[in-house]
Amino acid sequence: MTREEVKASRSRSLMAQTLDIGGSRRMMQCKVPMEVDVRGSSIEEINNLKKQLSKQFAMKDLGLAKQILGMRIIRDKANGTLKLLQTEYVKKILSRFSMDEAKPISTPLASHFRLTKDQSPKTEQEQAYMSKVPYASAIGSLMYAMVCTRPDIAYAVGVVSRYMSNPRKQHWEAVKWILRYKPDVIKGDMDSVRTEVLDFYAKLVTSFLSPFKSPSIVPVVAFHIILELVTSGTKILDESHDQDTTDLHKCIAYIRDSTPNVDQSKLCILVAGALGGRFDHEMGNINVLCRFSSLRIILLSDDCLIHLLPRTHCHEIHIQSSVEGPHCGLIPIMMPSKSTTTTGLQWDLTDLEMRFGGLVSTSNIVKGDKITVQSDSDLLWTISIKKS
Repeated sequence: MTREEVKASRSRSLMAQTLDIGGSRRMMQCKVPMEVDVRGSSIEEINNLKKQLSKQFAMKDLGLAKQILGMRIIRDKANGTLKLLQTEYVKKILSRFSMDEAKPISTPLASHFRLTKDQSPKTEQEQAYMSKVPYASAIGSLMYAMVCTRPDIAYAVGVVSRYMSNPRKQHWEAVKWILRYKPDVIKGDMDSVRTEVLDFYAKLVTSFLSPFKSPSIVPVVAFHIILELVTSGTKILDESHDQDTTDLHKCIAYIRDSTPNVDQSKLCILVAGALGGRFDHEMGNINVLCRFSSLRIILLSDDCLIHLLPRTHCHEIHIQSSVEGPHCGLIPIMMPSKSTTTTGLQWDLTDLEMRFGGLVSTSNIVKGDKITVQSDSDLLWTISIKKS
């Protein structure tokens, strides 16, 4: 590398500019003024580059990077892994937006947030208030954490980012809610994470942060989020290593067993993202409804919800017409229904016999705000969810 090449590289923007050196796979990356991160496929080539740079500049070798762009790097050469932590970065975010003393919550975005563009500031007072709110800055900070170590907040951040052009106080409250999010427990063995999801984060971290191109150092991307949450107090539970039940089954069992003093007839468990993926996974989730028939478990997707109506009760379903309906269905599960009767549907059932291979009630429509269902068989109730 000549003196002219070094000067040319220094004169470029100091914000993450990359320079290929001599056609090799080495690169020089400038993060902040007078701080250079050197990465390459050969330690010998890296050392030669550092010698050349030291002849042109007063510089100090800081050794292997331990922290970069707000992330702490943990190397385990024995196991060939590289892990990332953003704990200090997250703490700085919380402090910056005065949320460091806020009480943690266990859901990334609560159901009571009904966010729309119509909620944009209307009065001068509202506009004056929002002009002082660092909405876009908070979204950017959350996005950086999301991409690197917290993909679990991706959906919530995606929702609030829609309103960056003209946010209102309700939108800001939702952002502050996300800042407070920290799950209490992670239950499961992580073997159900889709390969393409792991590959996406592996490529992202490898290309952006890995200090070596050697295949002996592999970022353990699947567990960056786990490591991050453990350091902030989240419990990781997978002591059983049971392969006969699904992760959802393990989670439901944990909730049931960890709340012995709660009236379980009043307990409602919402399972987000339970539908719309692989068919065998969907059927596994529906099987969980049957195995825990005494609990009220609702499976949610972007398009519909499903929950079990046990045959032991006459069911009264109150319809929230602003968010659900009108399309619905009743499907017998585990055994045929010799008699099912309903009220409140466009095509009500009267002592109807339903079974697979025969008649089932699909593509029905709710007429009012209350449905009643009585059957001698367990039924799956499904109803469409309206798009906001």
